Amino acid sequence: MRKMALPAIIVAFCLILLAQARGPSAPASPIKIDKLSYWFDGVSFSHPKHSAAACGKCHHMGFEGGSGCSSCHPKEKTSPSEVSLKDAYHGVCLPCHTAKGKDVKEGCENCHKARKLAVPKK
Repeated sequence: MRKMALPAIIVAFCLILLAQARGPSAPASPIKIDKLSYWFDGVSFSHPKHSAAACGKCHHMGFEGGSGCSSCHPKEKTSPSEVSLKDAYHGVCLPCHTAKGKDVKEGCENCHKARKLAVPKK
């Protein structure tokens, strides 16, 4: 009985480590990336549609606990070495979509729907 206890403990420990290394499971329903949505609507992102990409491609600093890129990337740069939130999003999305032959052209409206903002009265 004791001969089986140590291997069983080792296997259980390895399974726990493996589960933790994989990180949290991706949401099944699309998420809305909209932290910069003053002028344009956010983009709907489907984790299942992007399952061929490694999680680390977007989550390069690990899993941010739901706050995503904005936990490290500011909306506006405060120094030349920082990567803004917009540049972080576009730096991940655009190269992949271009490489896969998606229609990625100049101009925000190709991916984002413009918002109709009320013009303040003078």
